[in-house]
Amino acid sequence: MAAAVLLRLPFVASPLGIDEGGYAYVAANWNVGDGGIYGEQWVDRPPLLIALYAIAVALAGDVGVRLLGCVAAALIVVASAGVAHRAAGRTAMTWSAVAAVVLSSSTLWQAHTVNAELPAAAFVAAAVWMTVLALGSTTWRRAFAMAIGAGVLAGCAVLVKQSFLDGFVFAGAAVVGALVLERGPRRRRVAAVLAGGVVGAAVVAAVLVAWAQAVGPGIGELLDALYGFRIDARGAIGDAAAPDERAVLLLVLVSASGLLSLLAYTWIGLVRLARGDQSVRAGADELLLRSTAVGLAALSVWGVFAVTQGGNWWRHYLVQLVPVLAMGLGVVAGGVSDRARSRIARGSTRAGAVVSVVVGVAWAIGAAWSATGNVQREVAVAGDWLKDASRPGDTLVVTWGHPNVLRRSGLNSPYGLAWSLPVRVRDPRLDDLRALVAGKAPPTWIVEWQPIGLWGLDRGGRVQTLVEQRYDHVADVCHRAIYRLSSSGGSDTGSVPSVPSASDCDPGLWDRAVDGLRW
Repeated sequence: MAAAVLLRLPFVASPLGIDEGGYAYVAANWNVGDGGIYGEQWVDRPPLLIALYAIAVALAGDVGVRLLGCVAAALIVVASAGVAHRAAGRTAMTWSAVAAVVLSSSTLWQAHTVNAELPAAAFVAAAVWMTVLALGSTTWRRAFAMAIGAGVLAGCAVLVKQSFLDGFVFAGAAVVGALVLERGPRRRRVAAVLAGGVVGAAVVAAVLVAWAQAVGPGIGELLDALYGFRIDARGAIGDAAAPDERAVLLLVLVSASGLLSLLAYTWIGLVRLARGDQSVRAGADELLLRSTAVGLAALSVWGVFAVTQGGNWWRHYLVQLVPVLAMGLGVVAGGVSDRARSRIARGSTRAGAVVSVVVGVAWAIGAAWSATGNVQREVAVAGDWLKDASRPGDTLVVTWGHPNVLRRSGLNSPYGLAWSLPVRVRDPRLDDLRALVAGKAPPTWIVEWQPIGLWGLDRGGRVQTLVEQRYDHVADVCHRAIYRLSSSGGSDTGSVPSVPSASDCDPGLWDRAVDGLRW
């Protein structure tokens, strides 16, 4: 746990990424206005994620977001080690703990940042741990109580990111596996685990419905934002070339890093344990070990499905696989007897060693660039310039998809869509933005981070024309055009801070390598 925290410290003070900054911005302005689920801003993420961000931001600002990541990573480590130890012994615990540290701190799949996947993975790891403890309980009452906790934690993971059904997938597969394998008196305890999990999940669902109906947008609108929007978004994603490029990059990444080999070896080893093709280590609870292997094998399949069906192929999707890879590696490496140790077990540990080396090298490079201030450089420079140039009451719109600039600048946006995908789905012709810019309370500042007409949004150039009519082009910061409402539009024109030099805006090799790479 200490190692997991220490490996994240070099990144604590780095500027927030796109999703990090966006969630922090939404959380800090929650319930301001009435235009969306969380106030004026709309985001397709569940309320527990925004609540965690709100707590982190209230306690320590942007640094609090990264400290939230430290807590999540430490929980992943201890839960992964706990699962492996309870199911397969001390050797398994060691492998799982080390794997969890490595995988939860990797810069290759952005695990060092605090996107929705990391806190969701922490809840998943805790839910799996509680499920294993419930399955290994000596009384049905204890099994029932532990399973309630597992159901609550699994539900919390879904309330952080809606695709993280991992806790339920593991519990369902493990319970079914245990019921099939056990023909004796323990079936009552296994049934108690199933009942307790259902109760725990029902508690979470009841709380969600109560919140949505009492103080939220209503359960129908919330479900539409979380799931209906994702269905609508698949068309917009499919129209762009960038996801295909990211898909190729992701495939190269998982292959070259050894992650694909680790996943394959681990899954095969889990299946062999589940089927009884491997003799288990002396003193192990065979029913618990094999049912845990069943659950982890099913969870591996679900994790791959969830990552590949996301559509956008972002690297941080791979964080969803961190708990199952860490737990699975430990169970495969430590669950079989020494005499029966197979090529699969040896292959999984070797693949884990390869991943550790590759991740370690990438982490060292990323930590060095973070320490020298070369991560998210353009966002930091542009956001700080806007903060210096603005006056109290000023507002800002950034095109498209960089809400971390909003967060960095300290300005609020009157336009309720801060991410690019919601803009393409909910305002595909920019009717809302055009009405805002043409209205009586237009944004004071517009930053053209990407062309206004990208993806064919501004057909006929209607918004671009309005911007040219009502705004002054006052600066180009980090090659981004910045417009301020002209005096005829109701704002005073005046001097602005000096424009940073090109060297100040240089994003550095790290950002160019991992974010600007195109295939």
